[in-house]
Amino acid sequence: MKSKKTEEEVTSEIIKMYCLYGVPQSNIKRLMKVLEKSEKKFYKFMFGQTTGVLNGEAIYYPWDIERFVNNLPLLD
Repeated sequence: MKSKKTEEEVTSEIIKMYCLYGVPQSNIKRLMKVLEKSEKKFYKFMFGQTTGVLNGEAIYYPWDIERFVNNLPLLD
């Protein structure tokens, strides 16, 4: 019998559907909507954090997004 997935496992799977190495800024609005989280709060959480950049667009690391969704502090 399969065990039910935890909320954290489901969240991680959703985030991974959007990226392999990071989530482009252009997808954050949609991702936050799917995760039922505030885009404004996400950007406040991420202020000052390092992001990747690809073709001039910020790329947010999956582990930072997971920490935001799970109300965990950022790690530097």
